[in-house]
Amino acid sequence: MLFMAAAAAVLAAFPGMIAGAYVAAADPANAALVALARQFLLIAALFQIVDGHAGGRRGALRGYEDTAMPMVYAAIGATGDRLFGGWILAFALGLGPVGLWWAFVLGLGAVAALLDAAAPAPQRFRLT
Repeated sequence: MLFMAAAAAVLAAFPGMIAGAYVAAADPANAALVALARQFLLIAALFQIVDGHAGGRRGALRGYEDTAMPMVYAAIGATGDRLFGGWILAFALGLGPVGLWWAFVLGLGAVAALLDAAAPAPQRFRLT
């Protein structure tokens, strides 16, 4: 959890510096590219948190030997949320590539919520 938060904080705090490592950010010819990269990096910061949570929950369910439903949830998220949601956000609503990235984050968030619902309740142990 700490690594996810640290990675998200770096992406959110320094999007211009990260984009500047790949292109000349001060060059006016790259202004549109840097603006788009800043948006993508802010979305990627949120993705770090969502993906880390979903990954941890998938690992926990694997420990419970439940692998079938996480696969079904991933398939639902990939087709329903990401594919169709991406088309709606990117093309129907006109958000373009940013809409595709938002659909990816929202789709993974929906899968994480399904994984949370599928996970058994934590067991309480009493130490004697």
